[in-house]
Amino acid sequence: MKKYPPTPQELRQWMDSKGLSNKDVAKALRLSDGRVVRFWTSKKDPRPIPYPSWYTLRHKFGKGPGKNRGSKPPMAAKPAKAKA
Repeated sequence: MKKYPPTPQELRQWMDSKGLSNKDVAKALRLSDGRVVRFWTSKKDPRPIPYPSWYTLRHKFGKGPGKNRGSKPPMAAKPAKAKA
């Protein structure tokens, strides 16, 4: 997702490479729900993603392909060490 506006296929591929769902993207952009994102990635009659949203996504999640989410457990999932 290097140029604006991305095609719906490019946007979906980028989201998949980062392991992002519609809900994750909506949350990052502070949208009410993931339905808006679904319009941007639909195969039939897609709507272009607004530039401010595209810019925010690129800078929050990075430009290139991402690592799989399941490869590293999140910090919250690690057991807490007991203080001595």
